[in-house]
Amino acid sequence: MLKKGGRYGNTEIKEILHDALRYPSTSWKNVLILGIITVFSGLGGIAEDLHVQNFVLIGFLIIIGFLVGILASGYLFRIIKSSFAGSAELPEFNSLSEMYLTGIKVFIINIIYLIPSLLFVPGLLLHIGILSFIAGLYILIMIPVILMALTNIVEHDDEFSAAFEFHEILSKMGDIGWSNVIKWYIATGVLFLIIVFIGSMITMIISMVTSMIVGVLLIYLIIMPYLEMYFYRSAALFYMYE
Repeated sequence: MLKKGGRYGNTEIKEILHDALRYPSTSWKNVLILGIITVFSGLGGIAEDLHVQNFVLIGFLIIIGFLVGILASGYLFRIIKSSFAGSAELPEFNSLSEMYLTGIKVFIINIIYLIPSLLFVPGLLLHIGILSFIAGLYILIMIPVILMALTNIVEHDDEFSAAFEFHEILSKMGDIGWSNVIKWYIATGVLFLIIVFIGSMITMIISMVTSMIVGVLLIYLIIMPYLEMYFYRSAALFYMYE
């Protein structure tokens, strides 16, 4: 586990990644449940992938997907919380109303932290390259900060305002060591992309052998929830420094 003061090596990162990769397999039932939630939250995207041309229907599905997706955010926060509590297994899907309220809070936190990137939305819509690059870079930089903000909530007994204790959050990341944060982020991200690539290849083969809808459902049911569980577990373990 990460030691306070920046004493952190490749061995510890490998242990974190190994644990995070194994973590979803502790309950494939929960992977599938999150996958079903992900399917509903991605109905708009699925419809577009299947070349549905009814834009009113797509808009309706996007709204439904957003409302359902809040539940996924609540569950991913529960992964961080249970990891901090010392659990090595996926948390259960229970107390759904509480999980949904937590998901709303997580969504609000993400929006507040990502407000600057929203200023570039007109540029994104107009496909202005430099603005798209700046917005994407900002989001990449903020991801580990947002994750640290979520862990700060856990450490403050679920106090929502703890996510905005900016000085405390940055101070903790400084104690961990910015080089360690970058090292973990790159290692986790590279493995994330490798899994995406492998999953995409498998999906493409299955789509060719069966049908496109089977391949699309595989992405939403298994690959995406697995990646989310892996990433949040990895972040929780990394920030659980002593």
